[in-house]
Amino acid sequence: MKPHNFDSELLTRPHSIQWCADIFAPSGDMIELVPIESGSVTLTGRDRSRTRGDLTLIDVEGVWDPDGFTGASPYGGHLQMCAQVFGENIYIAGGLILEVAHQRPEGTVRVAFVDYGVQAGWDLFFGPWNFAGTEAMAPTIEFLMEECASTATVIDPGVPGTLAGAFVEEQSRESAVGHICNDSDIVCWMDEFRRIRLQPEPVSATTPAVYTLRDGPTGTVTREAQTLSRDGVPSYVIVSGERPQGGGNPVWSLAFQASGPTNVEGPFGRVIQIANRPVLTTSDACLAAARTILAQQSRLVRDLRLSAVTHPALEPGDRVDVILEDRGMPMVIEEIRFAMGVDAMEVSVVEAQP
Repeated sequence: MKPHNFDSELLTRPHSIQWCADIFAPSGDMIELVPIESGSVTLTGRDRSRTRGDLTLIDVEGVWDPDGFTGASPYGGHLQMCAQVFGENIYIAGGLILEVAHQRPEGTVRVAFVDYGVQAGWDLFFGPWNFAGTEAMAPTIEFLMEECASTATVIDPGVPGTLAGAFVEEQSRESAVGHICNDSDIVCWMDEFRRIRLQPEPVSATTPAVYTLRDGPTGTVTREAQTLSRDGVPSYVIVSGERPQGGGNPVWSLAFQASGPTNVEGPFGRVIQIANRPVLTTSDACLAAARTILAQQSRLVRDLRLSAVTHPALEPGDRVDVILEDRGMPMVIEEIRFAMGVDAMEVSVVEAQP
């Protein structure tokens, strides 16, 4: 959840939200807090890999520069979205401007944008690059992403300080970042201020909830839809690691579900998932990875889609409590769609890990 000082209980009382955006031209020139008339923005996944928005901005006469914004390239102009509520400015998303269309004589400008991503350039290493297990994680990722023009690195609690294991990378910077994050169970993404964010991947049911989505007369939930699925839920996970020097079979280990509705001897049988993690060098490390994957995925998949009064500080990955008809469920936000107007926000949540 993004930092804020207002009491969430205030959302159950009459209030208003003003949506604005800071616009940056490809030249770097900035127009500060342009009012947003309509549109929406969707944040999907903790790595913001599918953040996208389509906004209509109010054109302040004499401010817009058609040559600077029309046709702005993905590597040029960008914007930062802001919600003004209870006297606070909460920046909820940022992205690269992909499309700009002036809408005269209405006095508005339509802007489409996508997330910053974590592009580090698809340049190949000129030779094998060795990463030691004792290397500090944040500076290593900063080095690999040096072309992102990030302003800072934000490390959330629970992120390890050093690399989980040593490995050799012969491909690209993106591939190296992927190896580091996968091996350490973290997500790495670029936030609305173009900062590198490192966050732990698992979110457990025991993590304190940051907000409660509740139905009923005093709640903020306006609509809900629920699905429950066992499709593709693994009960048997095999993880293979690095192949020993000189040949031979790679190290490996397995974990399986011994109890519960999806256990390997249950009515759904043995559903196998195989994962390859070349950076793992011992069977014990493969066993730990297999148990982690099993804990993350060997459960019924319960999806909830809710409409609720907008809380602009919420973001994907937040642990929330959902209380429907007096039944409480520990959930994690997977996707949020903010509408720029009177419509409620739409939230997709999934069960938190046990």
